[in-house]
Amino acid sequence: MNSENNLVFLKLVVRINKAGNVSVVTNGDYGKTFKETGWGYDLLSEALSRAVEDRINFKEAKHLVQSYNSFNGMEKLAERLNGTFTIEEQDKNEYICFLTLEKKYFYSDEFLCEKRLLENTKSIKVLTKLAHSKFDEIKLKVIIHPNTSFNILDKLSKDENSYISQKAKKRIEYKILELCKEEDKKNLIEKYGKTPNIEVNIIDILQNIVQKYQNENCFKNVSSFAQLKINSLSDK
Repeated sequence: MNSENNLVFLKLVVRINKAGNVSVVTNGDYGKTFKETGWGYDLLSEALSRAVEDRINFKEAKHLVQSYNSFNGMEKLAERLNGTFTIEEQDKNEYICFLTLEKKYFYSDEFLCEKRLLENTKSIKVLTKLAHSKFDEIKLKVIIHPNTSFNILDKLSKDENSYISQKAKKRIEYKILELCKEEDKKNLIEKYGKTPNIEVNIIDILQNIVQKYQNENCFKNVSSFAQLKINSLSDK
């Protein structure tokens, strides 16, 4: 039997409006609202599933949430994980639910704080700080964040976790290729409009990247990739 000190509860406020649309609000300083609208599928199940998955840390539990994503299903989920799921009806189509499980099944407040910061920031300073997170999942989210700079990716490409370092290197490559496409759209259509081979345009951009970054330590990986790409295209 679990001691009370080993248990954590997730509060879920469920509301269903006259149109049948559903919202699920999770508790705490790091809570979120999950909304589902439309027809032809179980809105309540979908919203409940997303709200619980957002807080669940345990792979097995995440898998089970997808299988038990309804009121009755959540009761089965809790029973399977030696916890409880209770429902209190507040008003017509409004419920307060409590999913109580062992601590190990939920993300820590520290993780949730960083996760919410990441979801709502565009700041390079915040992203730089989160790149030093002790949570690998946060680092991986930093890597794919649209505002993450080459400097941050370069640091993450040296992470002691080889999976994270490889993901960062791949992201650097992707961002360079996206840069090539962007530059092509903005500048090269007019400059190379009569050039039949689009690879000539890409090589020109990559050469600019090499020249710009080859003497800057934090961009050496970027410069090296660009040079490798130039070599591969030139060999064709």
